[in-house]
Amino acid sequence: MNVIIETERLLIRPVNVNDAEAIYKWASDPDVTKYMIYSTHPNVEHTRQWLESLDINDEDSYDLGFVDKQTGELVGMGGIVYRKEDDNWVIGYNLRKDHWGRGLVPEALNAIIDHVRNQREIKAIV
Repeated sequence: MNVIIETERLLIRPVNVNDAEAIYKWASDPDVTKYMIYSTHPNVEHTRQWLESLDINDEDSYDLGFVDKQTGELVGMGGIVYRKEDDNWVIGYNLRKDHWGRGLVPEALNAIIDHVRNQREIKAIV
């Protein structure tokens, strides 16, 4: 899925294996991963393998990277995933700790939800 969304401060795009080092910066931080469904990444190779396992063509997953337009850095990722069994969408996100408190996650998720709403029916988000 080749989705590109632009907001005031972010370029929201698919992630790929070349993003492993940037993603490892937050995926290896226990404060960031504390409440995540995955464990803290032990090394960048683990992050690379995880990225290789992603199905970027999954029509039910809008899990995208957040690029800070000011610096060009990938600083987080997240989005919504459709769960057929429950007929709802689930939100998830990660953000590098040095970008917490700036309102980037609501900015990104609102833009992603708006994009998906234009493509698909959304009955419920959990």
